[in-house]
Amino acid sequence: MAELIPAKEQSNYETFRDCMSEPIMKALALPEQKEKNKKKRIAKKRAKYKPVGMFAPAKTHVETPSTDHAPSATDAEDLGEFIEVRSQPVFDSSTLLKEQKKRAIDQGLPNFWDAAKGSLRESGSLIIPMAASTVLLLQPSYLSSLIFPSLPAELRTLSYPQFRDSTALQDTYSTPLSASTYEHLLSTVPPDAIDSLESYALLPANSDTHDANLLLTPVFTAYCTAVTLPPPIWTTTRTAECELCERDWVPLTYHHLIPKSTHDRVRKRGWHDEDVLNSVAWLCRACHSFVHRMASNEDLARYYYTVDLIRYGGVDRDEEKAQEVEGWVKWVGGVRWKSR
Repeated sequence: MAELIPAKEQSNYETFRDCMSEPIMKALALPEQKEKNKKKRIAKKRAKYKPVGMFAPAKTHVETPSTDHAPSATDAEDLGEFIEVRSQPVFDSSTLLKEQKKRAIDQGLPNFWDAAKGSLRESGSLIIPMAASTVLLLQPSYLSSLIFPSLPAELRTLSYPQFRDSTALQDTYSTPLSASTYEHLLSTVPPDAIDSLESYALLPANSDTHDANLLLTPVFTAYCTAVTLPPPIWTTTRTAECELCERDWVPLTYHHLIPKSTHDRVRKRGWHDEDVLNSVAWLCRACHSFVHRMASNEDLARYYYTVDLIRYGGVDRDEEKAQEVEGWVKWVGGVRWKSR
């Protein structure tokens, strides 16, 4: 079963989840696209070299049509060659979903297969990639929450300052990853995660280490690259719109996510690394004032030191605070004015 992610690992977990989404979506999309292109080429080839039925050349003599003649099976097949089929089932997808649901229940996976069957009822047919993508859209974090907790502890909390100051971490997690590193990481992936990847058709049935390597090593590489990047020069991060209300027609100010008045205390208590002390968010004046009304400078430094944390209730995910911010953003986003 998926494990809860500790608060100190939440940021890295979200990075891992984002890194995992791209190759998963690519793996789901490519097979269907290739099949579609293949069918189109075949249809065009047959149309060019074997015109039949209603597309055959006109005959030189006129025949009196028979009123009692019914279309033959051959005519229907010939006509079908020229009809573009937008969603052609390649097997009984309802049977597939039943088998996958049974397998998921046996493994203790979340019961979201009925939702996938809702798509089946609407479309009438479902192919493997479509079924898998439906599931992933319903439960986008599930695979990441299976794999991430199994990674080494040092990797789950890896950051640029740690990476910069440790030769051992640099040797292990510099990209491209060495064979010994990715083989070790692949060995930590739990069997439940492999079974789930096979159930979602992201890995072939009875997959081996080579299959897992092709899918997961790019994920590990992207994750290591992302969490070890040095922080940007904050003055170059200016946006065209307010990072909270997203209005682009109002002047922007920069908000110190870790207020300057708290820097000495932050250093003394080790709340943040020196590299992020001057991080900023570009906010309109109204949102800037709202943020400072929402919490004290010390609380901003401890609990609301990124834009996402401001939006979603801080480190503790305070739902009341999150609703307060959501209400403010919705209201102020509708206020329009232009300077004279």
